[in-house]
Amino acid sequence: GSVLIKANDHIALTAGEQININGSKICMVSAESIVLNAKGNINLLCADLVKSGPLSGIMSILQGDVLSFIQTVRQTCK
Repeated sequence: GSVLIKANDHIALTAGEQININGSKICMVSAESIVLNAKGNINLLCADLVKSGPLSGIMSILQGDVLSFIQTVRQTCK
């Protein structure tokens, strides 16, 4: 099954000890920023870490007016 949580303001998950979020694929999307704040460590265990935009692979091969058009579209799709 599926679980969908939506809010216009805040969603708060609070636990006295631990919160687990598990899934074969987990997607976090933000129009502005995602903040991870910890007094201790933030451990990242992964095979690969990719830092890029969804169109970054083709951006380097495009030039001229097409590139500026795509960049404009990317800004409006946030």
